Amino acid sequence: MSYIVSSQHDGIPVLLFFTGWKGWAALALLISLIYGIYTGTLNAETPAPGRAAAGWVHGSLRPVLESNQTTVDGIPGDPSVIKDPTSGSGYVMYYGAAKGDFSDPLIRIFRATSKDGMQWTRSDRPVLEPTPGAWDTTNTETPCVIVLPDKSLRMYYSGAVDPKDERFQVGYAISKNGITWTKPANNPVIVRGASGSFDSYSAMDPSVVLKGDTYYMWYMGISDAMKTAIGLAKSPDGMRWTKVGLVLSLESERQDPNDIGVTNPNVVWNGKSFEMFYTLLGADGTTAGPIFHAVSDDGEHWKKDAEPVLGRGMGGHWTSRTVSSPSVLIEGDKLLMWYAGMHTDGKSFLDAGIGYLSKPLISTTQSPKPPAPK
Repeated sequence: MSYIVSSQHDGIPVLLFFTGWKGWAALALLISLIYGIYTGTLNAETPAPGRAAAGWVHGSLRPVLESNQTTVDGIPGDPSVIKDPTSGSGYVMYYGAAKGDFSDPLIRIFRATSKDGMQWTRSDRPVLEPTPGAWDTTNTETPCVIVLPDKSLRMYYSGAVDPKDERFQVGYAISKNGITWTKPANNPVIVRGASGSFDSYSAMDPSVVLKGDTYYMWYMGISDAMKTAIGLAKSPDGMRWTKVGLVLSLESERQDPNDIGVTNPNVVWNGKSFEMFYTLLGADGTTAGPIFHAVSDDGEHWKKDAEPVLGRGMGGHWTSRTVSSPSVLIEGDKLLMWYAGMHTDGKSFLDAGIGYLSKPLISTTQSPKPPAPK
């Protein structure tokens, strides 16, 4: 999420500018719509359902983390959920959040704990926040937390320097207890690509898997043309990375001529193959979703499912404008998914939060297509 608070409307901060195409960057635009200062156009009708979502159903469930205008983490999004490394039975969620009343423009990363993945205890203190004068001065967001073999934790996240021109890059922090984090000096570790590359404008939204002796990082790249795609980098130690290149781009997922691309990769290893859950960024960046799924043997060549796995909700559902940023765990024969969502009437109402669903493991794929040219 990216925005600048520069004035007030009836005592409420107004968002006059937003940058950075990402899973919930549309939030700033939609809030500016609410307070009547956006000069563009946006369709106000109920979003079309698109293709049927396979296996995942929103139902009438409310988000497990809801928005709250009075709290410092009042607009939560971009979840990263892990099994509690201390107990092995509960869950820990790291998520990016803005202050609920928008009195502070910075995005910080917070931590919550749960015994069942549905009832969460939140903290009002961020575990990671921007460092003045550093590469992540503006925002710390889109966390991906992994547990290393020695039980220490590593968080990969997106950061930017200039609030007026948010060109994101990827860095990391380390922790022994998941609460106190240290940012090493060798940040950022994934930087923007050369002119003409798929990640020339921004590199962000990391998803990291340690398989054997190799770290794999999938991330979203934004080109100078403001199109999004997903790339891959590899590392022997999680600190020194080599980019492989573009591995997944917008193809069969397209639902509108103005769709921007694909974003928010979340990858898990199921013991036999990689599974990626990712989001369609549509309608010139004003909507996000559905969430799609693909599988790969090597992390580079992907077979996409024929249908999305989770679409936006209908009517007044809290995901009617955005469903994005999946975070998936495999437990036995089930997939557990936490995801971000948002709904607004475009006038005076905003409903945002993080949801939770589970379903049996299945995989229905079609033949892979090569990625689009860089």
